[in-house]
Amino acid sequence: MRPVFMRFLFFNRKLIAIGISAVIAIAVLIAWSMRPRLRPPVAVTTVSLVNPVTRNAPTLNGADIEKLLGVERFRIIRQVNQVPAVVKESFSNFTGQPFDLVDPPKEIQHDYVVPERSRRRLVFLGLSDDSAVIVYEEGGYVDECKTVVFWFGNGGLDWGATLQRGPIPEDISNLRAAVHSGKFHVWEGMQ
Repeated sequence: MRPVFMRFLFFNRKLIAIGISAVIAIAVLIAWSMRPRLRPPVAVTTVSLVNPVTRNAPTLNGADIEKLLGVERFRIIRQVNQVPAVVKESFSNFTGQPFDLVDPPKEIQHDYVVPERSRRRLVFLGLSDDSAVIVYEEGGYVDECKTVVFWFGNGGLDWGATLQRGPIPEDISNLRAAVHSGKFHVWEGMQ
C-alpha cells in the first residue's frame, strides 16, 4: 500500500509543481504584455515652436559659440529625415542654398558634376531647446567640413565656419575642441 501512496503523492507533487510553474509563466506573460512599449525617447524641444533664423540675421561671436557648445545639451541626429523644418529653413536662409544634404555614408559630388548627387552630406546635427549645430561635408575640388550654428532666441542669430586641419568632428565635444583651438575659418561677411 505504501508504494502506491508514495507514487500518488509523488505524482501530485509533480502536478503541483507544473501548475505553479504554469501560473508563474502566465503571470510573467501578462506583466510583459502590459508593460509600456519601449520606444526611443523623443526629445520634446522648443525648436519646433520657434521661427527660423532669417536671412542676414545678426552673427554670433566666437565667445557666444564657445559658450553655446560648452553649456547646451544637444541631442545628436545623423539622419536628414529627422532634421526639423525650422532648421532646414534656417540653413537655406543662411546659405542661400536649398537644404539638400544627404545621409552618411551616401556619396556626394566632388570635383565633377553628377546631377543625381548632392554636394553636401550631413555629419551630424546637434539639437537643443533653443539652438542647432549642423556639421556637414561639402564636396568640391577640395572637400570641406563646414558647420553652421543657429540660436533661435532673441529673434535668431547665426554663425558659419569651415573647419580646417584635423579629422571631421563626430560630435559636439570634438567640434568644441576644434573651435576652441582655432581650427576654423569664419565665412566671409561674418567677421
